[in-house]
Order: sequence, then C-alpha cells, then structure tokens
Amino acid sequence: MRRLALPAAVFLTLILLCGSMPAFAADYTDYTGKTLGVAEGEVYGQLANDLGWSDDIHTYTMLGDLLEDVRHGRIDAGVTASVACSALMAEGQYTDLEFLFVPREVYADRNSAVFKDAALRSRFNEWAQLAREDGTLDEIEARWLSGRLPQTDEIPVISPEGTGETLVCAIATGYPPMAYEGDNGRIVGYEVELAERFAAFCNRSIRFDDMSYGAILPAIKSGKADFASMFSITDEREASVLFGESVLEVTACFIVKKPDEGAAAESDDDGGGFLTWLENGIENNLIKEDRYKLVLDGLAVTLEISLLSLVCGTVIGAFVCFLLTRKNRIVKGVARFYCGFIHGTPEVTLLMVAYYIVFGNTSIEGPIIAVAAFSLVCGAGVATNLSGAIDTVDTTEREAARALGFSALGTFMKITLPQAVRRALPAYTDNFVSLVKGTAVVGYIAIQDLTRATDIIRSRTFDAYFPVILSALIYLALTTLLILAFKFIINKVNERIRT
Repeated sequence: MRRLALPAAVFLTLILLCGSMPAFAADYTDYTGKTLGVAEGEVYGQLANDLGWSDDIHTYTMLGDLLEDVRHGRIDAGVTASVACSALMAEGQYTDLEFLFVPREVYADRNSAVFKDAALRSRFNEWAQLAREDGTLDEIEARWLSGRLPQTDEIPVISPEGTGETLVCAIATGYPPMAYEGDNGRIVGYEVELAERFAAFCNRSIRFDDMSYGAILPAIKSGKADFASMFSITDEREASVLFGESVLEVTACFIVKKPDEGAAAESDDDGGGFLTWLENGIENNLIKEDRYKLVLDGLAVTLEISLLSLVCGTVIGAFVCFLLTRKNRIVKGVARFYCGFIHGTPEVTLLMVAYYIVFGNTSIEGPIIAVAAFSLVCGAGVATNLSGAIDTVDTTEREAARALGFSALGTFMKITLPQAVRRALPAYTDNFVSLVKGTAVVGYIAIQDLTRATDIIRSRTFDAYFPVILSALIYLALTTLLILAFKFIINKVNERIRT
C-alpha cells in the first residue's frame, strides 16, 4: 500500500499545480451502450442494434431536435451520416458538440436513388456508369461533400428543358449538404444536383416534391413520384423498393457534448439577452436568404386549404345531418358510421390514406387531396353539431307550426333551422379552429404549409426555438382572428333572429 501512496501523492500534487485533470480525446466507442438518438428514415437505429452500440435508441423527425437533446443531456449521443456532421462543422454551428467519426472499415453504407419502375432504374444505372467514367460523380461529390457548403455562385444551374414527361423527384429538404433550401427558396444540395443531371441525361424536365422523410417511400410505391434520391441500401429495403446502382458511400458519426466547453458555449448563446436572441432569430430565420417568403407562402397554403375545406365540409355536414334526421334506420346508420369513422381516425392517417391509397394512382395534386380529406373531417363535425342542435329545439314549437298550416319543409326552415344554427355556431367556430390547426400535418403529402415552412427553416438554421415559437404565434394570431370574426357573425345572427 505504501508503494502506491507516493505515486498517488505525486499525481494529486500535479493536478493541484496544473489546475485541472489532463484532457483525453474521446472516441465513438466511449458512447456505445449508452442512450443514442437517430434521425427518422436513417439506417443508424438498426445499425446500432446490429453492431451492439446500444439498445436504448430514440428516433427524431429532425436532426436539429436530436442535436438539442444531445446538448441538454437528454441523450448521451446522436448517430447520423458523416456528411451531415461535416456540414455542421463547416458552418461553425454547435461548437459545444464533438463529432466522432466511425472508421470506414467499421461501417460504410451504400446509397442510391429509389425508382418506381425498372425502366427508369435502368436509365439511371446507365447514367451513373457514364458519370463515374467521365468524373461527373467525383465533381458532384467534391462540390457538396468536401466539408463545406458551396456559395451560391458555385452551384451550377442545371435546367433540363426536356421534351419528355416531367420527372417527379420526392425529396426531404433540411438535410444539408444533401438537400436544403438555398437562396430565394431554391432547393439545392448533393441529391438535387444528382437528380437534375440525371433528368438532363433523360432529356426530361424535373420537379421536386418536398415532403417529410417518412413519406418518400410511400410516394414512390404509390406512383406519386418517379424516383427519390438518396437512400441507404439495406437488404430489407431492397426487398420492397427498386434501388439504382450505388453512387455514394457514407460513413457514420457520433455527436456528443463536449464535457468542458458545453456549458460555456450554451451560456455564451444566452449571454446577449432576449433582445439579442430576438434580433439574431429574425435575421437568421426570416431575413437571411429571404426565408420570410417561405413563411408567407406556407401561411397562404394553410388558409387556402382551411377555407376551402370549411366550405366543402359545411355542405357535406348539412347533407349528413339531413341523413341523421331520417327515420330510415339504414340511412341513419350509414351517416352515423361515417361520423364515427371520421371522429375515430387520426387526421394524418386519413390524409395519407387519401393521398397514397385512394388517389395513389391519379395525377390529382396534393392540395386538392388535402381539401378533400379535411372536408370529410369538417363535414363529420358539422353534421354532429348541427344534428345535436336540432334535437334541442322544442318539439312543441314544431307541432304548433304544423298546426298553423306550415309544411314540413316550411317548419324546418322557419322554426327549426334558425334556432339550430344559432345554437350550433359556437361549436362550428371551434370546429373551424380545430380544422386550421389540423392542417399542420399536410407536410406528410408534399405540401409546404406554415408548419412545413418553419420546419424547413429550422432544419436549415438548426435553431430549435425561434421557428417553433414563430409558428405557434402565427397560429395563435390566426385562430384568435377567426374566433373574433365568428363571434361577430354569431352576434349579428342573434340580432337578426331577435328582430
């Protein structure tokens, strides 16, 4: 024991003289067996299980959310593609985080585009072979995956004006350097240039449908999109979708919090106070690259879908209410089943069923399908509220009207309906407000509404708070204005009925 005492004393003396423990370089293996986070749609969750990295895995819809949880210690580490981490490092974001790259010999996944049919895949394989031989693939990779994001003037403008049918590419923006919103709302990135060059090779124009990552494969399988780029190739995926020839290999990277610099970095972020945070948030999330236009366009889409759904839903609801008031049990049963089915099914499920299954093989655009789906949702609510209001009308008033010679229709229009409408309007208001908020899920079917727009901004700036707060405030202002407008209408209706 005495032999150990002297070295220990010397060691403690050195610590006191130096002031701190010596720093040791972290390795990704230091975080295996701990709580890991992965992004939705990526292969790293399954990889962590297969390689024994961890069995406690959290899945995130956006990389920015994963990074924030790492910063705040909710998870021990995140695992994502090395190219995404290189982009973060190049932009100097999240300096309080450490990026621990997994050696290529440990893991490297193959990536390629996914196609809806074998003919298009064959064309892609033909192009990929030529692009590999003439150095085009190396040029694209050097531009986007060299460790920094290119400036706007360094990004080639490829505008295929092909004579053939337009190619539809399903893509999820918000993943720099693979695909993200650049200047003036232009979608750029490795995947984008790859898709544009392939379309030019096919002598066809191209359209990018921006959607959530989890919606891409359903869009391909349903025929809503012709192809998507890029996806990691796995045996499970190859069994269900058509992959092209592998054009890119990507390694993995662990994202961890720096033990010494994390707290200082976070305190530096908050040191400027609220006004500084607000000023920086407006500059980075709205002014820079004209990102406010995304918000305005998204708000317009939200209002358009909501108002059209309200009008169509009111008509549907009135008809279903008529069926609910019939004495025929079959007719009434059908109406009740419709209302029960709509009320019992999540809106996002109805939306995706309508888009990928009911209208999967059609060329009907997403906004129209969204209006159809939300009209059914609104119609069920209107029917239930209106039929309930009709039931509250005193039957003696209707009987008195019939005794005075009113027809059944006249009694309904003059006696029943005015009272029912007055009693149903408050619930009608709540129904419309819920409808507006419910449209926040339309991003699942490649519609860029208000929520999707702020998600795109958040995934580009990696600001976890400002875009979310901005979206919440806009929805709050919008719903407040709607409630005030409906209160004005209700007061006018009540005044007219009393007079």
